[in-house]
Formats: sequence, structure tokens, C-alpha cells
Amino acid sequence: MDLKVTSLVLLGALFAVATSGCASYSEEKVVMFEDIDANADGCISKSEAVTRPTLSDNFSTADTDKSGTVCVDEYTTWHNKGRMEKEEVETPEVGAAPVK
Repeated sequence: MDLKVTSLVLLGALFAVATSGCASYSEEKVVMFEDIDANADGCISKSEAVTRPTLSDNFSTADTDKSGTVCVDEYTTWHNKGRMEKEEVETPEVGAAPVK
């Protein structure tokens, strides 16, 4: 086989392996609030949290109002904690012209 053809075949195979592994990894990581809230009451109880071990292990941390359940806002805050970079927001001076 020609060296260029061999290289292209090898590169294609590597790409296929790399992308298939990434796709399955990201699909496994997606867990929606609604998937955990089995009875659809808008809150995750301790018994419902068992389906997600990391939430179950950190339930008291996620339950910030100590109500015994984790609501959507608490879940979102817990789930995103440490994942988002703080965005620096520039405050305009009083009387400054709007940026167009």
C-alpha cells in the first residue's frame, strides 16, 4: 500500500476510536434533575438521591436550606459548584455612553 493511503487509514481509525470514546463518556455524564426526581414533585429526597451516588454522599451539602430535600436551585448550585469560572463584569462609570 502507498504510504499516504496507509497514513490516512491509520489516522481515520484513530479518529474513530477517539470520538467514539468521548461521545460515550459525555453521554454517561448527563444526568438531568428530572431523571433523579422519580416522583416528579420538584424535589429530590434522600431515597431518590440514592440513584446518583455523588449526590447521595453529599446530600447534606446540596440541601442548603436543610429541608430534607434538594430543590432545583440547590441541585443546580451543587452540581455546578467549582465548574464555572467567575466572569469579571465591568461596571460602567456613571454618565458613560453605552457601548455599541
